[in-house]
Amino acid sequence: MQHAKSRINNIRKAPISFRIEGEDIQEVEVELMQQRSAYPFGTAIKLDKFNVPENQFFTDFVLKHFNWAVIANKLKWYGIERIQDKSDYTSVLAALDVLETNGIKSRGHNMFWGVEKFVNSWLYGMSPSELVTELQSHVTEVINNTKGRLLHWDVNNENLHGDWYERNTTDPDITPKMFQWIHAQEPDTQLFLNDYSAIPQPSITTALKNQAERFRQNNIPIHGIGVQSHFYTTDIDMDVIKYRIDKLAEAGLDIWATELTVDEADDVKKADALGNLLTMYFSHPSVGGVILWHFWNESLWHPNENLFDGPDIKPNAAGQRFMDLVHGEWRSRITKSLEAFTTYNVTVFKGDYVMNVKRNGQVVLQRNFTLDSTGKDITIYADDSQSISNVVMEQWYSYGGQCVDSASTRVSVMLQSVLMYICIISVSVFLSVEG
Repeated sequence: MQHAKSRINNIRKAPISFRIEGEDIQEVEVELMQQRSAYPFGTAIKLDKFNVPENQFFTDFVLKHFNWAVIANKLKWYGIERIQDKSDYTSVLAALDVLETNGIKSRGHNMFWGVEKFVNSWLYGMSPSELVTELQSHVTEVINNTKGRLLHWDVNNENLHGDWYERNTTDPDITPKMFQWIHAQEPDTQLFLNDYSAIPQPSITTALKNQAERFRQNNIPIHGIGVQSHFYTTDIDMDVIKYRIDKLAEAGLDIWATELTVDEADDVKKADALGNLLTMYFSHPSVGGVILWHFWNESLWHPNENLFDGPDIKPNAAGQRFMDLVHGEWRSRITKSLEAFTTYNVTVFKGDYVMNVKRNGQVVLQRNFTLDSTGKDITIYADDSQSISNVVMEQWYSYGGQCVDSASTRVSVMLQSVLMYICIISVSVFLSVEG
């Protein structure tokens, strides 16, 4: 863990340079406030709590504090179609509407789940060919209802722990075929293996890596490995955790912690374990995102996994650790006084920002922008009257009151201005001669 902070600074931050130009520049200040992290920090949501009028406070909390979500149960086959041919997407689509409207991205969990007790009862008794037809129809139906709205799919959940579909289709390659079916209809969605006991325990770490490598070698459209990350102890050796992540990373795929929980009654011990795990995941270059498997004591999987409690969703020690890291230490807020023609360089966390340019303590200009790995150069122009007239960024330009968003448009606006001045000069000369 001693090198985690330096890894975080190296891989989760990007450079910004500031420069102000103009005459007699005095008391100009730039304030940067990060609004959202580029790194995915998400949560599972149950639709008996989320987007329900009596629990609006819970919905508001999710929308404010997370940038990714996964519908916990209603997208599973038994959640959509518990009774054959009676599918219901009403609550799923309504929840996705709310999430999308608020800029929250979503994972699909899960298309199939081959652990026997989670297989729909009406699939039993089908012949292998009938079952394959039913599987393909399910993929088509789900994608017809959710196309373009889910950035990830867990394809056949916990495949190393459940082979019901392999056995009952008599096809050992049915899971790779599931990946192919989904990819053919939803090519922009990233497809994941998702399993447990790969990080908290060593039981399937190598097996999961080997499965992912085999998929890649056979050109199966796989994009990531989901590691559920359910911890039932706070006695966690973080060096061992890093070793297991490194082992999985050998497959060359993005790794996501898809269902992070720490089951511990002592909130202080839970806070320390959660903080260490979040830091390890956030600091590892192969881990692309972290999803909590719930957080509120009114909507949990196991009782001692709570981070927040009560109708006011008050953080316990573990919830406060989450807030301190995700919304504190790993967010950037910078205020910088600028002097004319001097460049200032800072490195901040990637994500969405609001920039306030202040003069004498008053905001005179505000811009929003997104910082990615390429960084951003910002030049602020002040005119002779000491007003802030223009801001030039990587993609923003402002000339003569016109705000435009590309270099080509900038050139066009400049040429228009030049031609206008030429016309004015020509008219002035003509009037002088006529006079």
